[in-house]
Amino acid sequence: MAFVADAFESVVDAVVDVVETVVDSVTYLVTGNYEGDNGDNTFTAVGLGLWGGGVNVYGGNDTVYAASLKLDVYDTWGNLSVHGAAGFMNINKSAWGNMTVSGLAGATNLQHTGRTGNIDFTGVAASNYLYRQGYSGNISFTGAGISNRVISKVRYGNISFTGAGASNVVERIGGDQGDIHFTGIGAYNKVTNSASRGSIYFTGGIGAYNKVERRGYSGNISFTGAGISNRVISKVRYGNISFTGAGASNVVERIGGDQGDIHFTGIGAYNKVTNSASRGSIYFTGGIGAYNKVERRGYSGNISFTGAGISNRVISKVRYGNISFTGAGASNVVERIGGDQGDIHFTGLERITRLPTVQVEAVFISRVALGRITK
Repeated sequence: MAFVADAFESVVDAVVDVVETVVDSVTYLVTGNYEGDNGDNTFTAVGLGLWGGGVNVYGGNDTVYAASLKLDVYDTWGNLSVHGAAGFMNINKSAWGNMTVSGLAGATNLQHTGRTGNIDFTGVAASNYLYRQGYSGNISFTGAGISNRVISKVRYGNISFTGAGASNVVERIGGDQGDIHFTGIGAYNKVTNSASRGSIYFTGGIGAYNKVERRGYSGNISFTGAGISNRVISKVRYGNISFTGAGASNVVERIGGDQGDIHFTGIGAYNKVTNSASRGSIYFTGGIGAYNKVERRGYSGNISFTGAGISNRVISKVRYGNISFTGAGASNVVERIGGDQGDIHFTGLERITRLPTVQVEAVFISRVALGRITK
C-alpha cells in the first residue's frame, strides 16, 4: 500500500508541475512577466514579450525555453540556460554562475557581470553582442551574424570565437591574463587584446580588412589568414609575431618592448614589416608583389630576407646585427646603418646602378663601425 501511495503522490506532483507550468506560460503570454524564485526553475516563454517585466528567474540553476518576439531574462546566482528563438533576445546575469545560450534571434544582447562564470553562446542573429565583466570567466562564441561583437573585461579569462559575419569585433580589455582564439570569416575583422599576459591566435579572416593588435606585458600573435588589407601590431614588452597570410597590403609591426621576433611568410602587393623591440630578429619569406620593405631598429637583432618583388628595401639600424638577403627584384636596396657590428650577406638578381662608383647586382650601403659585405 505504501508503494501505491508513493506512486499516487508522484503522479499528483507531476500533474501539479504541469499545471503550474501551463499557468506560468499563460501568465507570461498575457502579462509579459514571469517571476521565479531561488530554486531551480524551468520555464517556457511563449508570446510577444512587448510589455511586462520579462522573465525573472533569480537564483538557482534555471532553464528557459523561448519562442517570443521579445525576450528579456534576468538572473542572479547559479547556472542559466536559455534555448529557443526571439526577435530580440536580451539576457542579463548579475552574479556568479555560467550562462549558456543557443538559438535564433534578430538581435542578441548577452551581459554577464557576475564575479565568476562563463558565457557559452551558439546561435545565429543579425546582431550579436556579448559582454563579460567580473573577476574570472571565459567566453565561447560559435555563431553567425551580420555584426558580431564580443567583449571581455574580466581579470582572468579567455575568448574563443568561431563565427562568420560582415563585421567581427573581438576585444579582451585589461585584466591579468587572457588569450583570444579567433577562427572566422568576415569583411571586417578586428581582434585586440590588452590583458597583461596573453596571446592572440587568429585564423581565417577572409575578407576586406583584418586588424590584430596586442598590448600589455607579454604575449604572442599567431596570424594565419587572408584579406585585402592585413595589419598586425604588437606593443608588448615580451612577445613574438608569426604571420602567414596573403593580401593586397600586409603591414606587420613589432613596436617597442624588450624582446620580440617577427616570422613573416606571405604574399602581397605591398608588404611592410618593422621591428623596434630592443632585442629581436626579422625572418621574412615571400612577399611576391610590387613593394617589400623590411626594417629593424633597436639594440640587437638580425634580418633574414628571402623573397621577390619589383622593389625590395631592407634596412637595419640596430647596434649589433646582420642582414642576410636572398632575393630578386627590379630594385634591391639593402642598408646597414650605424651601430657597432653588422655584416651583409647578399644574393640577388637583376642589375641596377644607383651609386656613381658602384655597379653591382644591387645597391647595398653599410655604415657600421665593424662589418663586411659579401655577395
